[in-house]
Amino acid sequence: ELAIIEQGSKSGKNKIFTVSYEFAKENNFEKDILRMNVKNSDIERFFLKERQNYLIYIDNNTDIKKCPNIYNYLSKHKKELSERNEVKQGLYSWFRFDRPRRKEIFDSPEKLVVPYRAEYNRFAYDNEQYFNDGGDIRAIVLKQGLTLNIKYNLGVLNSNLINWYYGFIGKPKGKSREYFNEPMSKIPVRTIDFNNPAEKATHDKLVSLVDKMLELHKKKNSMPPSSEREKIEREIAVTDEKIDEIVYGLYGVTEEERRVIEGEVA
Repeated sequence: ELAIIEQGSKSGKNKIFTVSYEFAKENNFEKDILRMNVKNSDIERFFLKERQNYLIYIDNNTDIKKCPNIYNYLSKHKKELSERNEVKQGLYSWFRFDRPRRKEIFDSPEKLVVPYRAEYNRFAYDNEQYFNDGGDIRAIVLKQGLTLNIKYNLGVLNSNLINWYYGFIGKPKGKSREYFNEPMSKIPVRTIDFNNPAEKATHDKLVSLVDKMLELHKKKNSMPPSSEREKIEREIAVTDEKIDEIVYGLYGVTEEERRVIEGEVA
């Protein structure tokens, strides 16, 4: 009801369509069809790790003639790319992705991304238009016309409460659980009555804490191990607790229920 969930794209030849920033620069690759690449292992709670790779993203709307340097690079791999099953069937051009998915979802100004498998809820915020190859992530964008801030959803999804809840609806896979479209679509997101000043204030407070969390992680990730970094880690833990407090309140969780959720009561 609130969001669109989309699987990551699949090129069918990850090693060819993924290139380093350095390689792209050296070969003067045209930036129009380059997208920063994200894989499931890059996704942490709230933030993304940078892998320094571009994805050469090509769908049916791509005019490859406008990208001669990239076309020349792909041409060197034409034989291998042409061996993909659906290319051999004549269903699409040899230089196109197997499964481009919906480009506009991944090009959204803001989205959330989550690995397709994880031991706990790891939803991250992306406002830099990262793309995926291999389909090992899911992207989430809010539907148009909603007043909810996507960072509100991020706080809710990464909360202790929803992490506990997803353990009941996410299909287990070894020690992990699957974050596929169907179970994620069943996560109950507490909506907000923006005409109610108290509810709007709670929404805005949660968004503010998520903003703080994103900034703290950015600072921490730019630092080597140090006492200053440890201080930021403590701030992150405190901010996490504040987010949990708000989410417990939003869902009307009692103190007794909270002890069960946090494993204090069997």
